[in-house]
Amino acid sequence: MGREPNMIEKVARVNALYDFYGQLLTSRQQQMFELHYFDDWSYGEIAAQHGVSRQAVHDNLTRAEEVLERYESQLGLLAHHQRQQEWLKCLQAAWHRVTQNHPDLSDEEMEPINRILEEWKQFLFGEERGDLRV
Repeated sequence: MGREPNMIEKVARVNALYDFYGQLLTSRQQQMFELHYFDDWSYGEIAAQHGVSRQAVHDNLTRAEEVLERYESQLGLLAHHQRQQEWLKCLQAAWHRVTQNHPDLSDEEMEPINRILEEWKQFLFGEERGDLRV
């Protein structure tokens, strides 16, 4: 049976937090976190790999999750990133409406806003993310 929806949301959040703050965990926490969340290892498999009990793995992962949440509550990088993504989506939707309602705009008239959107996409996602459309 698959994971419950709230478990899926939890895993998605913890993975996103790890993307921002994972390097701040201990190397042991990082190893166990990656094995469990990225490689889908069970507590028993991780315990056997590290020579510890399943309870020790559980405690280690619980502490790692608590640390990640504490960093987020203090720094708010994930929340800030999510707000930026939403802002960009709204900006793109507004620009799409403008171009749909004013198809007579010339490329020259659209160029400054297209440039700003591209600069924001590069700022938010890096140059390798070219999958967003204007």
